[in-house]
Amino acid sequence: MHQFSGIPGALPTLWTGAIITLQITVLAIVVGILLGTVIALLRLSGVKPLQ
Repeated sequence: MHQFSGIPGALPTLWTGAIITLQITVLAIVVGILLGTVIALLRLSGVKPLQ
């Protein structure tokens, strides 16, 4: 049988890990959108080295 008695004591640590994971995910999405937008704008610009 599985012993789940240790799970309630680990919940604060699990919640902290989940929150950090969500923060990293949101940060990666924001950075990706910003970087992708900048690169797309540079490609559309008339400056040859940036295309």
